[in-house]
Amino acid sequence: MRTQQLLLPSTFEKGVITSLLAHLFLSISNIHIHFKVLQIVKPELLFFVSSFSFAGIWFCMVRQLPISITKGYGALFLVISFFMLIDFQYPANESSNLLALGEFKTYTKTILLIPLFTFFFNNQQRKDLLIKVFRVSAVVLGMVFIYRYLVLGEVRTFDLRPVIGIRIGDPNFLSMIFLITLFIGPLRQKAVAPVTIFESLFLILCLFMTQSRMGIIGLFIGLIALFGKKITEKPVLLVLFILLIISPIFLSEDLQSRFLNIFDKSNMDRFKTWELGLILFSKNPIWGVGFDRSAGYFFQLTGYPMFLSQNGALTIHNTPLKLLAET
Repeated sequence: MRTQQLLLPSTFEKGVITSLLAHLFLSISNIHIHFKVLQIVKPELLFFVSSFSFAGIWFCMVRQLPISITKGYGALFLVISFFMLIDFQYPANESSNLLALGEFKTYTKTILLIPLFTFFFNNQQRKDLLIKVFRVSAVVLGMVFIYRYLVLGEVRTFDLRPVIGIRIGDPNFLSMIFLITLFIGPLRQKAVAPVTIFESLFLILCLFMTQSRMGIIGLFIGLIALFGKKITEKPVLLVLFILLIISPIFLSEDLQSRFLNIFDKSNMDRFKTWELGLILFSKNPIWGVGFDRSAGYFFQLTGYPMFLSQNGALTIHNTPLKLLAET
C-alpha cells in the first residue's frame, strides 16, 4: 500500500511533464493544424488543461490531503475541461475567446503554464529535455515553413515575402522562433554534437529564407555575443565570419533589396505605427486606450489612406511603445 502511495504522485508528475512538453511542441511546431482529425480533437487545448489537472492531483497527493479533496479537484477539472471544449467549439465571440487557436492567445496559454514549467523542470536533466523538445519543435516548424513557402507558394501579394498560413506564419514571428532556438542549449557547450550543428545550420537557412531584417541582424549580434571573443582573437576568423553572415544578402536579390531599400513599404508602415503610439500615449498618458486596441485608431490618427493598406489597420510595431499607448 505504501509503495502504491509513493508511485502514484510520480505517475501524475510524469503526466504534468508530458503534457507540458506536448503543449510546447504543438505551440511551436503547429504540426496539428495540418491534420483535420487533430483539429477536431484539439490536442493543444487538451494538453493545456491536463497540465493543470495532473499538477493539481499531484499536489493533493504529495500533501497527503484527504482523498475526497483529491477526487473533488479531479472532478472539478473534468467539468472545466468539458465547458472549455464546448466554448472552444461554439465560441459566442471568437475575438474574446481565450481558448481559440489565435497566435497571441496561444502565447497567453503558454505564459499561464510558466509556473508549472518552472516548478516541474527543476533539475538539469529535465531542463536539457525541455531545451531538446524546444529545438525539435523549431526544426519541425522550419520543415513546415519550407514546404508551405517553396511547395505551396504561400507569400504576401504585395512583396512576395513568405507569409505562411499558420499562427506564427508572419516572417518576423518565424525568424523570432528560429533565432531564439539557435542560442539556447547545446551551442554553448564545448563539444557540440553533429546533429546540433545540422539543426543550427538548418535554422539559419530558415531564418534567411524568412527575409526578416530583424532576424538577420539579430543573428549577427547573437553570434558576436556568443563567439565574439574567439572570433576577434583571430582576424582571419573575423573576416570569414563577416563574409559568412553577409553572403546570403548579396547572393539573394530579394534580401539585398530589403537591406538597401530602407524606406520601403514595410518600414514606412512601422514608422506610421510608431507615430500612432506616440500620439496615443500623449493623449492617454495614464490609462492608455486599452489592451490591444491601438490598431482601432490607426487610420483616424495617422492620416494613412485606407485604400493603400494591404492588411487593414496596423498595430504598433514596438513593444515598449505599445505598452505605453495601451496600458
